[in-house]
Amino acid sequence: MPAGSNAYNSLWQVRTDAWSALEESTAQLALAGAQQRPVEPLTDAVAEALDVLAPIERSCSPDERAQVLARSLARIRPELDLYLMTEIAATTRPAPPPDPPGPALARAAADVAPSTSPDAP
Repeated sequence: MPAGSNAYNSLWQVRTDAWSALEESTAQLALAGAQQRPVEPLTDAVAEALDVLAPIERSCSPDERAQVLARSLARIRPELDLYLMTEIAATTRPAPPPDPPGPALARAAADVAPSTSPDAP
């Protein structure tokens, strides 16, 4: 949460700012992951926003909470998906296939290969 976050006039201001901070932090987290920059400060910001939101969201009516969560997740889902795809791709990249031999190498290999004809010494 930004400095001075204790100067709120209503719980809804805290809630709105926390959701905005969560959205911004997750977007930055996805970008940092994609650019292979350190993500620890951003994960701390996400955790802090979630810590602020947890008691507030528990006190909301289930219907309202579901609507807020659905809208917020719809906004941050592309960034989360990008981050996850980047992390998965970075850890599961297969080795590139070897280059095929050129025609000259193939002819040279055929010249030195042992003969399989019955007349061979």
